[in-house]
Amino acid sequence: MDSEEFEIPGEEEPIVEMDFSLSTTDGIWLGEAKTVDSLADTPRERKREVCKLIEGCLAVSASRLIRATTQVSWAETTVQAVRNEVVGRRMARKHTPWIRLLTDAGGHAQCVLL
Repeated sequence: MDSEEFEIPGEEEPIVEMDFSLSTTDGIWLGEAKTVDSLADTPRERKREVCKLIEGCLAVSASRLIRATTQVSWAETTVQAVRNEVVGRRMARKHTPWIRLLTDAGGHAQCVLL
C-alpha cells in the first residue's frame, strides 16, 4: 500500500490528488481520506469533486475507489452526489469504478457500497 499523497496527472494539470493506493487481485484501489463529512459546499462543487475522483480512477484503470472520513457519517448531500453520479454514468453505460464511502476511519469504520 502506498500511504503518501500523490497526484494523477492530466494533460495540462493534475486530474485529482489521492491519499493512498492499493493493488490486489481485484485490481487497483485508489483512496482519498478527509476529516470532514462533505465533498464540498455546493451541489456543483460536489459533482465536480465526484467527477474528478472517478476520472482519476479511470486515468489509471483503477477499478475501486474509497472515499474515507473520520466523521461518524457522510453528509447526506455527499452520499446523494456520489450516488447520482454513479447511477448517471452507469445508465449512460460509462465505465465507473466501484465506490465505497467509509466512515469513522480510525474508529469503528463502516463502509457503504455505491
